[in-house]
Amino acid sequence: MRKFFNSLLAHSATILAALALLLAVFIAVSRDFGAFVMGLVVFPALLLITLGGILACIWKPQGARDARAAVVLLILTPFAAYASAYLRDRALFVVWAAMHQTQLREAMKKDGVVVPWDSWGLAGSGNDSYLIYDSADESLSVSSAEKWRERMGLDCNIVETQRMWPRLYIVTTHNCPLQ
Repeated sequence: MRKFFNSLLAHSATILAALALLLAVFIAVSRDFGAFVMGLVVFPALLLITLGGILACIWKPQGARDARAAVVLLILTPFAAYASAYLRDRALFVVWAAMHQTQLREAMKKDGVVVPWDSWGLAGSGNDSYLIYDSADESLSVSSAEKWRERMGLDCNIVETQRMWPRLYIVTTHNCPLQ
């Protein structure tokens, strides 16, 4: 057991950097306000502790390898957070589509909202996103998604759109639910 803890301490900077990377990915993927607030406190503290661990590794004999690994993980952290936030809805859509094939086939018979997708933000200033079917497959940009919204007779402005699959998009409104 003592050997395990000595090994853990010897690689503490790398472990802390990996935790920072995982925390950044969690904060990027989560749309929970509590996760955001926690990230404002915990993430900078974890970064400072990790930097201290890197400095401690540099002065240790045999610690340069651990320090290099920790630095590489810290450099990868913002890229991993961005990629995970970008891929979040796409990954969720793949899972959702596999689990709801019948509902998806039914929804693809006519233009409209397939399902409310997500909701986040503070009361009175929230975002709502919806999985929509656009038979014209023209909702690639916000302006073209707005044309779809007008055809559907919906009141809320669309502020963001993401293509999930041909004719299937996730559109986001701000402070105005579509349904």
